[in-house]
Amino acid sequence: MSKAIPDMMEALLHDENVDVRIEIASSFSKLKEKAGEAIPALITALKNDESKEVREWSTIAIGEIGPLAKKAIPLLIDTMCHDESDTVRKKAIFALGKMGGNAKSALPALKSFRDANENWWAKPLVNMAIEKIEIPK
Repeated sequence: MSKAIPDMMEALLHDENVDVRIEIASSFSKLKEKAGEAIPALITALKNDESKEVREWSTIAIGEIGPLAKKAIPLLIDTMCHDESDTVRKKAIFALGKMGGNAKSALPALKSFRDANENWWAKPLVNMAIEKIEIPK
């Protein structure tokens, strides 16, 4: 465990400067699985941060951490369906796809979202995520 990660988690959740929070979430995405211990903070940031950029980068980081972040799947589904930002919603779909076979529980929600959504981007993104979940590498 890196000593820096707990400090980064604290800053992600409590720093007043949105640019700092964005940079930290972005850094977690670059660390991939090594940022696994940051999953609770990333989940909280995705759920509660007012900045769409912080939510976007938190979602990207969860996806890059991959299957270790499978406890985030229910929140990713909720984000896909309800976040006010299309960009954050798209990143949630990508993150679910990055979970691979661990996200099988998300398949009904993904298919329902795809079939009910009129946004031009929804069907191809969801189909790609479904493929990654159904046929993991």
